Amino acid sequence: MNNESELPCRPGDVCRWTFENKSLGCSASLTPDYKTPPFLTAEESGFHDETLIEATRKMQEVIDNIPEDPDGRTLSLIFTDMGVLLAWVSHKGENLKASSNNVITSDDDNETVAKALGLTNAIISND
Repeated sequence: MNNESELPCRPGDVCRWTFENKSLGCSASLTPDYKTPPFLTAEESGFHDETLIEATRKMQEVIDNIPEDPDGRTLSLIFTDMGVLLAWVSHKGENLKASSNNVITSDDDNETVAKALGLTNAIISND
């Protein structure tokens, strides 16, 4: 199991998102590209002022009020080169192989990722 895409993926692991058959799953990885909220809070400072403190509080309140997914998926922030997407990710221990021709990951080009995820406001640049 030298290939990180072949590592087992379990809830709480460091994982990468994988897209296949119109659903998001995960595979274990040494370089994560999604994270389950919460948003971090910090004391007021020059880089985290009252405006950002209040925005963080409001975003976390919205996240906290999202009901659990009836299919058992995990609410996650999916990171792409084009931005961040809030999505349900299946994290049931199955391991989608990132090397499969049908699986799309953050390693794919932006156009492929945007099309697969159905992104509607992405600015596509493959730089």
